[in-house]
Amino acid sequence: MESLIVLTRKGMSDFRYEDGIAWWTAAAKRVQNCDYVICTHNQQNSPDIHRKAFLIGKVSGVTQNEYGRICVNISKYAYLDVPRYGPLNRLPYSYVPTNELGLDLAKLNWALFDPDNLAIEDETIDVRQALRAVEAESSVTTRRALIEARIGQGAFRKTLLKQWQSECPITGCTIPEALRASHILAWADKRATNHDRLSSNNGLLLAASVDALFDRHLISFSDTGELLLTEQIENQVSALGIIKRCLPPLNADQKKYLALHRAKFGKF
Repeated sequence: MESLIVLTRKGMSDFRYEDGIAWWTAAAKRVQNCDYVICTHNQQNSPDIHRKAFLIGKVSGVTQNEYGRICVNISKYAYLDVPRYGPLNRLPYSYVPTNELGLDLAKLNWALFDPDNLAIEDETIDVRQALRAVEAESSVTTRRALIEARIGQGAFRKTLLKQWQSECPITGCTIPEALRASHILAWADKRATNHDRLSSNNGLLLAASVDALFDRHLISFSDTGELLLTEQIENQVSALGIIKRCLPPLNADQKKYLALHRAKFGKF
């Protein structure tokens, strides 16, 4: 298989989760021969990001949803920052051979994407319930923002980059590709509303390694911003690049979300 499918953000309005990330496409037969899917922004009125690739996923299969649309299932993903990659026309997809991609796929920072397994014993996580809440939003713009927030992109990420001055407060990392817009109360938590999923107060900008630990509740923060570490992490502080053990002053909403996060600290 030598092809990949390139989708604009238009395709993400039909997002569906099924064993990974999935985007809709109408070209079912050709999709089955694709190894990768790339997501690009479709913003004609925003030339700075129009056709800019921001995410690549490794295709794990193709399924059909309840509406008869074809969904591309993703097992792994990596972030991209490639300008002017998407289709020139208004079609939602196009195909490009991997040898014309211009990327070294082996050097990308690939990560598994399976929200259902992020906290296997965590009964508060329900991806399908969260997706139903997203689908119930009447505004297409809001639905897209919620979908982008799920993978730490869009307005959610931009706001956190500005709020935290594009720097991880724990490691001091300022490399954009290594920074993650992390939800404090998980995007798929049963208690989360769509407001929570989009609120910057429910987010932290963390280096990827620290984000992975925070996501699995191996670290957390107190109301005063003090870094809380499980015993296994305490012995790895220097290896993880942790140089600071306290966040800047927190507001009331941030403290509220962190209290919910601490309730699971060290349990999963």
